[in-house]
Amino acid sequence: MTQKDYILRIAEVVGRALAQIIYHKEIQDYQGALSLIDELFKQTVGAGSGFLHAISEETLLAMLTLLGVLNVEKALLIATLLKAEGDIYEDQGNPETAYDSYLKSLNLFLEILLCDDNLHDLRVSSEVEDLLGKLEAYELPPNTKRLLFQLYVCTFVRRDGGKGSHVVSRR
Repeated sequence: MTQKDYILRIAEVVGRALAQIIYHKEIQDYQGALSLIDELFKQTVGAGSGFLHAISEETLLAMLTLLGVLNVEKALLIATLLKAEGDIYEDQGNPETAYDSYLKSLNLFLEILLCDDNLHDLRVSSEVEDLLGKLEAYELPPNTKRLLFQLYVCTFVRRDGGKGSHVVSRR
């Protein structure tokens, strides 16, 4: 029961943030939407969009990790905000900037799925599929390919019931 409450809390936080961003997008207030995303980044990790794009994904993961445990709630919110930011840049006709947001979002979603299997209930896998579609025109970096491979192997092992000898190291 506690796990379901946790998942519902994550969904509620992300849903509220997305509702506000969608409102700004619908009225084509792209700067307002980007400002809201930047403010949500600052509230969540203490740094704005510019900083999050300037740091490596490893540093971002370290910022979202406490005592070796990824804060899935914050990570999911950041990944969702990065995807929304990419959508706004795409709507503005800025595919290069959208690519950066989409890629960082994809990698964070992949890390989340590899970290917490229960988040398949939140349809995080569909977010990954959507991002892969948005990035299909690009060659994905080796780290992203590695994360995708790990996720596919973990998914296969889960469906296989662990019967096979499928062991993949996270790093």
